[in-house]
Amino acid sequence: GLEKLQGQLSAFISTWTEDATKSGTTATATHAAESSKSHYIAGFSATSWDSMGGAGTSTILIKDNTDIIMTFYVDNGISGDGNGITHSFSSPIQITEGNPCSIEINNGSSGDAVAANLWGFTS
Repeated sequence: GLEKLQGQLSAFISTWTEDATKSGTTATATHAAESSKSHYIAGFSATSWDSMGGAGTSTILIKDNTDIIMTFYVDNGISGDGNGITHSFSSPIQITEGNPCSIEINNGSSGDAVAANLWGFTS
């Protein structure tokens, strides 16, 4: 019945979110390590805003502790205003047991503000 369906779905439901918004060029959102447990990243978003319209590229890093496991580049374009990426993984990314996980965005131009969001679950 319903209990069985909830048990099957609970493994793929995000139970935590992390958010970091910074003035400047770099923001990092981190989910702290939990002893004897693994985090699973279900998705992320990262955006940058530059009122001066600086061109360049934002670099987005997904990390398992300090190890970079994914790198994305987003073109800030001509205006540089509010460009970003949002992605949900069809298969969540498992982080090494006992490690924190994080997302970092670095705006390649002067940057006014950046935001990084990470969501997932822990098992």
